Amino acid sequence: MRGRLRRSQFILGLAVVAVMSAGTGAAVAATGALSSSGTATPASPATSASSSLAGQPNTTPGSASSSDAGVSNWDAEGVVPSSLVLPGLSDATLLGSAPGTTMLTLAVGLAQPDSSAEVAAIDQMYDRTSPEYHHFLTPAQFDARFGVPTNTVDATEAWLRSGGLAIGYVSGAGDLVQARGTVSQVAALMKTTFGEYRVGDIGFLANQNAPELPAALPITAVAGLNTLERVWTEQEVDEANDTSFSTLVPKSLTTRSASSDSYDGTLVPQDLWGVYDAPSSDTGQGETAGMFGFGYPNGLFSDLRVWEQRMGLPAVPTRMVQESQLSPDATPNDNAVFADDEWNLDNEALSGMAPGLTQLDQYFASTPYDADMAVMFSDWAGDPDGPQQMNASFGECESFPDTPSQLNGVLNELNYGEALVGQEMEVLGDPALEQAVSEGRTLFSSAGDSGGSCPDVILPVIGWPNGLLPGTAPTDQNYPCASVWAVCVGGTVLTTNGTSNPSAAGEPQSDYTANPQRESEVSWAYTGGGPAGFIPEPSYQQNVANIDEPCTSPVAEDGSPITPGTICRGVPDVAAMSGIGIQGLDTANAFMTNIDMMPFAVGGTSLASPLTVGMWARIQAASPEVDGAYPGLGFANETFYAVGQSSSYSKDFYDITESEVPTGNFYQQSGPGWDYTSGWGAIDVAHMIADPKVDDDSSLTPTHPQQVSAPPPVVENCSAVMTSPEGNAYDTTLQPPVGSAPDDTALDITGSTVTVSGSNLVVTISGPGLSTTGPPDALDGYGFYAAWTYDGTTYFAGAAVDQPQDLDGVPAPVSLPTGTVTYGDGVMSSDSPTFTNTDTGSFTQNGTNGVFTIEVPLSDVGSPPVGSTLEYPFVFDLLPDGVFVPTAFDEAVSPPPGVDIVTEASPGVACPSTTQSAGGSGPSPIPVPLGGIGAGQGDPLGLGVQLGDDQLSLPFVGQLP
Repeated sequence: MRGRLRRSQFILGLAVVAVMSAGTGAAVAATGALSSSGTATPASPATSASSSLAGQPNTTPGSASSSDAGVSNWDAEGVVPSSLVLPGLSDATLLGSAPGTTMLTLAVGLAQPDSSAEVAAIDQMYDRTSPEYHHFLTPAQFDARFGVPTNTVDATEAWLRSGGLAIGYVSGAGDLVQARGTVSQVAALMKTTFGEYRVGDIGFLANQNAPELPAALPITAVAGLNTLERVWTEQEVDEANDTSFSTLVPKSLTTRSASSDSYDGTLVPQDLWGVYDAPSSDTGQGETAGMFGFGYPNGLFSDLRVWEQRMGLPAVPTRMVQESQLSPDATPNDNAVFADDEWNLDNEALSGMAPGLTQLDQYFASTPYDADMAVMFSDWAGDPDGPQQMNASFGECESFPDTPSQLNGVLNELNYGEALVGQEMEVLGDPALEQAVSEGRTLFSSAGDSGGSCPDVILPVIGWPNGLLPGTAPTDQNYPCASVWAVCVGGTVLTTNGTSNPSAAGEPQSDYTANPQRESEVSWAYTGGGPAGFIPEPSYQQNVANIDEPCTSPVAEDGSPITPGTICRGVPDVAAMSGIGIQGLDTANAFMTNIDMMPFAVGGTSLASPLTVGMWARIQAASPEVDGAYPGLGFANETFYAVGQSSSYSKDFYDITESEVPTGNFYQQSGPGWDYTSGWGAIDVAHMIADPKVDDDSSLTPTHPQQVSAPPPVVENCSAVMTSPEGNAYDTTLQPPVGSAPDDTALDITGSTVTVSGSNLVVTISGPGLSTTGPPDALDGYGFYAAWTYDGTTYFAGAAVDQPQDLDGVPAPVSLPTGTVTYGDGVMSSDSPTFTNTDTGSFTQNGTNGVFTIEVPLSDVGSPPVGSTLEYPFVFDLLPDGVFVPTAFDEAVSPPPGVDIVTEASPGVACPSTTQSAGGSGPSPIPVPLGGIGAGQGDPLGLGVQLGDDQLSLPFVGQLP
């Protein structure tokens, strides 16, 4: 997730570091069937612990085998207690019993019956001497060969339904069942009780004693029994600890001109094509890629389209797959606008590095909790149309099999963002990632911005350079980065000989160069990296001499013992630009993005990972055809480690041998060859494509045919009507973001229109809580804005309440709570909307809705002539955090298939009589193929998807820059 600062500042990057082991899953990894004594017997939930690829002994489930025909009677063997209780719960303040009507979402993992056969099959797929080499499985083939028996799945569903729970999602392989029920229903079913707790400012509910689970079912994990564990983004942690993200970054950053030395400023995608040697003939055509996110995406695609125009890139076809489509009865979305800046960064970095993609997919969980995130991992692996390469720019600390003995009492530090409470995502997610590897797919994940390990503490005061204190032992990494079934990407800081587009990068023209090239690349001081705590090294790492640090845990994630001295998984595997630089210096390396229609310079390992996905997509696009199909190269780490240990290493990778500072990433140092800060280094795309060791073909010519999607139908109208669900104005300054996101009713937009009326555009923005008195945390005023794009320029109009004023004796601008509203418009050219024209406006109370109305003269916004198209209408609000980070808390967009506003009659459209301003006749819009938002399995026409009762944004007809 990204924080956002004013244009003169750059954003301290992050990889969505999990500061509390994410998810609603229990803190203890209860992997495997449970014995009558309540201890976990080693199961094999298709995790790295059961894999020869992972370098560990094969184990089989205690209650399932390859010959198991299924469990026909789930209660035949009674129930047994589990160990699924948060450690240190007694140190939290008990507020009382949890309300029985509170809804819980559970994700139940089931062990696959023959993990050893699954691993053996994967080994053959990546053995060049095997006849099964690169003969990857389809999801249907995987389900048939390795899925959980139907009777077992049926019995698990029957057990959950017997308690009144609704089944929302069942994976194709049968290894994940999601259900939803009340606290009372779950408590009765699992013979436990739930309490409400508080530690510092953090409130949560949790089960108070060990739940009982059916002994006959091969349950590996249950996530969702508390509302503490979840993925936390760095920005959320910063806000929860009452620190401003921007206070950790210099207020004024300057870049050096290319003419004076080297350039370390903001870069655009085309600059990185030269840095990473990506051939212009191969832009990823024929490949599909995607990213994972959570929350309510709203204007994600509109932001992408405007960014593509600004960068001079083609529009990549898109598709949205949401959890609410997969489990509509069990998992309603809370609609919170989580992390939209992160998702914009991921989309833009990925497609910017591979603009020729056939499709760019987004898989969105309803919330950041493990029970929801596990569904999206599982659905990607089970989706026959799922992308070959995916990105996850978030993480959470590794789970701890022995959490109770090591970390009892740790909850008393949770008000500082303590991470070490365990998590269930690793147990639930790894089976899906292993399945994806058997299907020739790769998940890329960011290493984290914590500097050397998963952070123990997010400091509540300034005093650590990026606000993150690495763990006391440098042996705990982020998940899924640490998974043996994922590629972990570290971060670097670049200097180049300039930028190819100073205007788009927001830099002076003196920094221009036609062909940007790397001058230096070093490991970022805050990149994650180091040894895992209890994941033994996979087979692809076992011959790498520099991976030499032993596991510190006596047991693996499945509960099986680890032989003392066993070398653990090392991360990262590769590295790419994260940018940022050292805080306090006058340099800042960053990537230009578009967030809420505003340009932002961004950095962090959550930039490095999607950039690497784009590079791998280009490499995949040149992989050979096999029997009329394009299977690709499969799991990328198999290629990276084969090349890294060959004579081609120095050509296929740029070896990063130096760290940004002498302390490295606080624990590890860069050096020749593989290291714990940059892995093998940065990819050289052209050389890797040309390396016969990669695909037996030295040609750079892409083999995959480009598939162009037809543009979706687009409605042209004189008015765009935009909506947003009620109750989703995400304001983390009101209370810590634990559980459902806190809603700020004073910022809750539910509807908006932008309408041509005579020589004006009339903008209305409404919501049941909108007023001119504002939220209590509006220290720097607040505002409501509509934006649209005409002829390649994004304009906006808005109503700003209590704009900041310079007051004597106050060191920074603040606003007076006078209820004064200023109406105006301008060009969206910076990360803070600044009016250049004053408009006429009003605020009225219309029934239950407060309505802001702004009248915008067309002459102020480009004087669009008759028949012009105003694209990508988008509405949002801003509540600046004091004088610092402006953040959108609610957004509204047109429902599918989307609306483009026309300023005069076009076929089938009759606008009101319009007196146009001078401006002449402009160019007609040029339709480009943008694709649609499909539902994966449920929307064959690609016309859009629903989130609860509300539609999401759709890419509209675009216009080439």
